Amino acid sequence: MGSIVVETMYRFDMVELFESEGNHCTTNKSGLQTIESAYLMTLAFTSIMSIFIIERIDDKKGTVSIIPLVLTGIISIFYWRQECKIYALVQFVPCVVIPIMAILLPPMYTHSDYWLWAAAFYLLAKIEAEDKPIYKWTSHVVNEHTLKHLFAAMVPLFLTLMLSKRRIAPERSASI
Repeated sequence: MGSIVVETMYRFDMVELFESEGNHCTTNKSGLQTIESAYLMTLAFTSIMSIFIIERIDDKKGTVSIIPLVLTGIISIFYWRQECKIYALVQFVPCVVIPIMAILLPPMYTHSDYWLWAAAFYLLAKIEAEDKPIYKWTSHVVNEHTLKHLFAAMVPLFLTLMLSKRRIAPERSASI
């Protein structure tokens, strides 16, 4: 059941990758992300939260949790143009909740520390920084927005590494 949620996350990450590239090929003078991009990102990070619930709590609860998580994300986008606090909350809650749950709840699988790396890179991708110092510091190779994309790309990379390496945790396999 949880594999559907994992597949959903990867599909939205891939669509977001190509949609984001399309946005960068066209000029967005306002500097704001498009509503399509917001939907895709919301679907991707609510899927990640659901996957984490599958892993740390229960397969069925995690799979069912995708529905309220996605609905909350979509509702936050409706209010995004008037009040971005709800949308920001939907984006930043996983940055706080995932590390706390990773520390407090025992993992079902090995290599669970990859969740902390994924959360850290997700948080780095969300930080707004001044563009000119980063551009100067990197000898005019990368700007702040490029770093955001590179940090964001690390999230599915670390989750893929985790999925490829993990096994049932020894404490869990003894009780199964």
